[in-house]
Amino acid sequence: MNKLMKNQLGFTLIELMITIVIVGVLATVAIPLYQANVKRAKGTEADATMGSIRTALRVHYAENSDYPIEASYVAVHTLTDSIDIDSTDMLGKYFPATAYTYISDGVTYTLRATGSGQSAGIQRQMTSAGIFVELLVCVHNARTTAQCSLLRIERGPQCFLRMKPAAPSLRS
Repeated sequence: MNKLMKNQLGFTLIELMITIVIVGVLATVAIPLYQANVKRAKGTEADATMGSIRTALRVHYAENSDYPIEASYVAVHTLTDSIDIDSTDMLGKYFPATAYTYISDGVTYTLRATGSGQSAGIQRQMTSAGIFVELLVCVHNARTTAQCSLLRIERGPQCFLRMKPAAPSLRS
């Protein structure tokens, strides 16, 4: 009987179960990390486009000593008469030209990109100081109000998630 057991090749059930558990644990950790990186990568498209819009706004400011005044958020592609940027300059794979909005008091401004389709749930914001803010889309339902668990700052349907300074080349 010992000869039979020595000649058998293969894996035992325990070895296979341990392998499956290890793969499961690795997948449990890796999948959320991967999804967060994909979301962050999609958001960088909006950051790059908002940098281009910022450049056009700075040219407008240099020529007119103010930014185009808008009391409420308006689509950036409607400002093409005021600033030197074309809606085709704002086209991207994840954020169309209509995703970018703008508000300004003439001295400062805020740009916002709201994702849809493949980038649904991604919102990015940039101030005239060049600070990018990633906005967390909070889910509201009839029974509870949304709360941001990370910073616990509630701002209507959006909550501030984290801030990072713009790239040095975009700073004034």
